[in-house]
This record gives sequence, structure tokens and C-alpha cells, in this order.
Amino acid sequence: MGALQIKAKYYVGFCFSEAAITASGQAFNGFDSITKEAKFDRSYIIDIKTIELNVFGRLHVQEWNHQVHVWVKTCVDDRIKKYKFLGPYTYYLTFMFAAVWHGFYPIYFLSFFYYAIGTVNCEFIYKLFVHYKFLRNPFCHALC
Repeated sequence: MGALQIKAKYYVGFCFSEAAITASGQAFNGFDSITKEAKFDRSYIIDIKTIELNVFGRLHVQEWNHQVHVWVKTCVDDRIKKYKFLGPYTYYLTFMFAAVWHGFYPIYFLSFFYYAIGTVNCEFIYKLFVHYKFLRNPFCHALC
């Protein structure tokens, strides 16, 4: 099974889950003030366009199974940040929690550790873009 087939399998599953949430009414977010149409954007699971077309690796992690990402950020990441001495290791501990959550398989620990390193590096590069204005060109944005 190729990488595209595996990705498509997850996309279909996530899209069906999102459709079920919307059909149950849990994604209802009131009515639009201009068009007076109902909005069903309170809950979403995956944003395929952002995942496939993003430049920064961090967006890929945030938009893949978004609801779980929000839960892990709220319940794990924010609690780890309360301990100041764990500050530099926040991403690593959060991603290791996610690896344990997925199961005790060595490849999960390696891949989630890789994601943590990539997230830290992309955040560092993003801060360079903000701090040093001369780095703001399309070529530099494509590096991360």
C-alpha cells in the first residue's frame, strides 16, 4: 500500500467523522449575521488543503486530527508549561505523550520524536523570520 493510499484512507475516515459531527448538530455555530445561513464550523477534524499545501511543518501537526490536537495542547502541553524547569522540553514531552497514547511501538516513539524536533526547528526559523526582516522572502519560507 503506497503512501498516498494510506493518506487517502485516513482522509476518508476523518471526513466521515467530521460529517457525522456536523449531521448530529454538534458543529452548529449559530447563524451568519450577513447571509442569515446556519454555520457548522464549530468543530472540524482535518483540513486537507492546509495539510497538503502548507509550508511550515507545524501546521501539518496542528491540522491532522485537530480536535485531538486541541485536547493534547489543553490538557498536556499547557500543564507541562506550568513547570518552568521543563520549559525547553515541553514539545518533546508532549509528543512522547502522544506516542504513548498511540501505543508502545518503537516506530511511534521515533516518529513523534522526529515531529518534536521538526516543530522546535520550525518555531526557531519562524522566530528568525519575525526578528530579522531580511529573511522574509519566498525562498526562505520554503525551507521549513
